[in-house]
Amino acid sequence: MKQMIPFLVIGVIVAGAMFLLRDEYEEPFQPDLSDEVTQNDWNAIFFINDIENDVAEVGLRLTFINEDLEPDEIDALEFFVEFDDTELNGFFYQDLEVEQFDGTVKHGEECQECSENLGEKIVASAVVNWRANGETKTEQFHFGLVTD
Repeated sequence: MKQMIPFLVIGVIVAGAMFLLRDEYEEPFQPDLSDEVTQNDWNAIFFINDIENDVAEVGLRLTFINEDLEPDEIDALEFFVEFDDTELNGFFYQDLEVEQFDGTVKHGEECQECSENLGEKIVASAVVNWRANGETKTEQFHFGLVTD
């Protein structure tokens, strides 16, 4: 047993070093299908991932691009996504107490209907509301994904 203790100590040291020194690498955002729209304050990417699977992921990625405000000045953010096709359910995201916003938010939800009922084109609309410095603002986006 005494002979195993050095190996255990070395193993614990190596595992601890790997844990503490791990790289916080974030993979690039590359959805299966996407449509990108830019307005005055936001760049929005409507996306669908994992179309071949039983349950696809549908979502919205927002990047704050207003140069007059810093992203961390935003203290509340919400958005609503609605599909023109009534078979697909919309979704929403809401954070009324944003803390240290880095300028990007990505929210996705499972969509059983997306895998089953993809037509030639998916049309969606999004409304983004946010509050910065006590002032509430709104932007609207319209997306069209060609699925063929």
